[in-house]
Amino acid sequence: SIASLLPINLFFHTPARLPLPAKLFVVLITMLEFVKGLLGKRKQPEITKGRPQNPPVEPKVRGPPVKLTEEQVEEGVPRALGLGMSHYGAQCLFVCGRLQVFDAIGSDTLSTAEIAARLGVKEVNEEYLERMLRLVAFPSIGALKESAGEEGEVRFALTPLGALYQSGVPQQPSLLCELLHDFGTWNWDAWRALDPCVDSKRRKVPFEEAWGVPIFKAFDELPVHAKPFNELMSIFSFKEKGLVAELYPWEQFHGKVVTDVGGSLGPTIEAVKRQHPKIGRAINFDLPGVVATAPAIEGVEHVAGSFFQAEDLPRSDCFILKHICHDWSDENALAILQACAARLNDGGAVLLCESILPEAGEADNFGPTVKSIDMLMLLIGGKERSLRMWKALAAKAGLQVDDVVATPGPLCQLITLKKQDGATKTA
Repeated sequence: SIASLLPINLFFHTPARLPLPAKLFVVLITMLEFVKGLLGKRKQPEITKGRPQNPPVEPKVRGPPVKLTEEQVEEGVPRALGLGMSHYGAQCLFVCGRLQVFDAIGSDTLSTAEIAARLGVKEVNEEYLERMLRLVAFPSIGALKESAGEEGEVRFALTPLGALYQSGVPQQPSLLCELLHDFGTWNWDAWRALDPCVDSKRRKVPFEEAWGVPIFKAFDELPVHAKPFNELMSIFSFKEKGLVAELYPWEQFHGKVVTDVGGSLGPTIEAVKRQHPKIGRAINFDLPGVVATAPAIEGVEHVAGSFFQAEDLPRSDCFILKHICHDWSDENALAILQACAARLNDGGAVLLCESILPEAGEADNFGPTVKSIDMLMLLIGGKERSLRMWKALAAKAGLQVDDVVATPGPLCQLITLKKQDGATKTA
């Protein structure tokens, strides 16, 4: 009973041979254990790594429930489970990319042990490696092809998709940079920070919440992480640069100055200049750290500066902004457009190569691509925009939408901006 544990009973029921200090010590320890048990304050396992998951939050008001038919349940459950597990394959692809498994395999068909022996790390957990590779070989991912060896061992070869994750293959794009950029620690931690950012009325940028600095400042400080990003931007240009060069009426800028603002390593302006050699000056403009790594391109000048500073921009007859404004908030995107407008020669144009979000209720001709990229932009503080939003943003910069050229590229619609009537001032 509880009464038997009272200090007076404990004191008199301890062995008589114990000295008084020892009896008091026994009473004290016993009572501490009793109180701890009574209050239920048992020490819980201490979590020292990771971020605890936020508990579900009950809504203030529940809408009327949707009742599904049995057929709808049977159809929906596998799809919902698949969505929940979709990141499994993405993370396995990332690890394969970081370890450059695709380069190690090449055109060979190899066992797990043979692949492990070719990797550039000191130790490899072959069991984990094989289990990971088997998922990457599953048809829904399909970057590897799985087969059985003579002794029943699993063997792997590259599929055409897996071959795109090789690096350094001449005249062939490498999507290794996408794995390293999209699924690495940078973006993964930013995705984890999305939840607490949604919970706040204050506009917070998930990447900045996770890392403490804006993404482009982080790239400046850690160029090793900027490298896959810059390579990925060039990959986006692999097909899009052809759309820009072929579908836009560049004849109007023969003998004039065309500047690709934020042009990275210069693939887009190179394609435009090659297809339209009568263009006067072709300039690739980007930050000093980017321009320093850009290759020499015949007929193209590399110029360093900030597109937020009008005085840094070369005076031009056409500014190309390809996937630039979508990286930034409305405030920053407006500052970029204002800088371009200030340095735009009379009669010139600002060419936006961007996606166009469908308006509310409109059919989305490009599937989830644009809205997925919109979420990626949310992580870093940018956004995709509808045509109505582009018009409103342009108007604030003293520009107006003059024309839209539709292209097959979901992220590369060609939006021409020109100065508003009466807005002819240049810096």
